[in-house]
Amino acid sequence: MNILFTAGGRRVEIIEIFKKELPQDKILVADVVNTAPALYAGDAHFIIPKFQEDHCLEAMLAICQENHVDAVIPLIDPEVRFYAKNINQFLAKKIKVMISNPDAINVATNKWYSYQFFKEHDIPTPLTFMDKKDVQSYPVMVKPISGSASQSIFVIQDHNGLRDISRFDHGYIFQEFIEGDEITVDVIGDGEGNVVATCQRMRLKTRAGEIERGITIYDAGIDKHIKKIVFLLKPWGLINIQLFKNQLGNFYFLEMNMRMGGGNPLTYKAGINIPRILKQLINNEYVHSKTLYGAADLCMLRFDGAFYFTKEELFYDQSRRNHEENLFLKRG
Repeated sequence: MNILFTAGGRRVEIIEIFKKELPQDKILVADVVNTAPALYAGDAHFIIPKFQEDHCLEAMLAICQENHVDAVIPLIDPEVRFYAKNINQFLAKKIKVMISNPDAINVATNKWYSYQFFKEHDIPTPLTFMDKKDVQSYPVMVKPISGSASQSIFVIQDHNGLRDISRFDHGYIFQEFIEGDEITVDVIGDGEGNVVATCQRMRLKTRAGEIERGITIYDAGIDKHIKKIVFLLKPWGLINIQLFKNQLGNFYFLEMNMRMGGGNPLTYKAGINIPRILKQLINNEYVHSKTLYGAADLCMLRFDGAFYFTKEELFYDQSRRNHEENLFLKRG
C-alpha cells in the first residue's frame, strides 16, 4: 500500500512510526514548502499547491495517480474541508481519503455547530454565544468559528476589552472560560458508531496548540461521553476530542478535530498500534470486537530534533518552478 500524508509539517515522529509499523508499505509525504521537516522522513516527497489554490485538486489527483497512492491521510483541518468537498473525485480514481462522513465534518469544523451538538445531546460544554453582546461574565474565551491549532484565540478580561475590538463582530464565538486540566482524547472510529481504540492524554504543556509534554490517563466519565459522541457522529479513522476537567471534577467538552492530532505518538506508545489499525480500516479488514484502551500513566516529554542539508540538497518541485517562471515571463 502507498499512503500519502499531506501537510506533513513537523510531524516527523508520526511518519517514522508508520514506516516502522508498515515496513512493506510506502509512506509518502507532501507539503507546500520544501523546508517542512516531515518531507525528509518519508519514502518519497511532493511539494504541492496550497489547498486554497485553484489547481490544487488537479495537482493532488495527478500525484496520487502517478504514484499509485491507495490512501490519503490529512493532518490539518483545512485539508479535511478540502477533501470533503472533492471526495468523489478521489474515490472515482480508487483513492481512499481517511476522512469522516460530511455530517461529522460539518459539526466538528464549526465551533458553533459543535456547541449546539453538545448541548442537544446533554454532553457538558461551556456556555457559548455567537454575539459578543450576549456575554455577561468574564473572563471569556474568544475563538474563530472555524479556527484550528489554537490560532487567534484570546482571553478577554472585561466588557470594555470585548466591546472595543471590532474584529470580534463577525466570525467568532464567545465561550465561558474554564480553568482546569486540558485533556485530549484520541479516538479511532470504525465509521459505524463504534470506538475501535481510544487513549486519554492530559496536556502538561503545549506549543502552537500541540502537546509538548503530557501524560496518559483514564477516566470512566470521559469514556462514557466519548462513546456517545462516536455513536452519534460515526467518525471513520483517527480523530481527537478536546475537553477541560475543572477542580471539582466536572467535564467541559470544547471541540472535535476530524483528523490525526500532533500528540498521536503518545497514544501509539501507550499501546495503540495506530498504523496497523488504520490500514485495516482502509482495507475494510477490521472486525470490531472490543474497544482497545491506551495504558494510563505514560509520560511524554518532547524536545526538538533537526535534519541538516545544504541548500542544494533541499527538495524542490521543478514543475512548480517552471510554472512560476512562466507567470513571471507573462507579466514581464
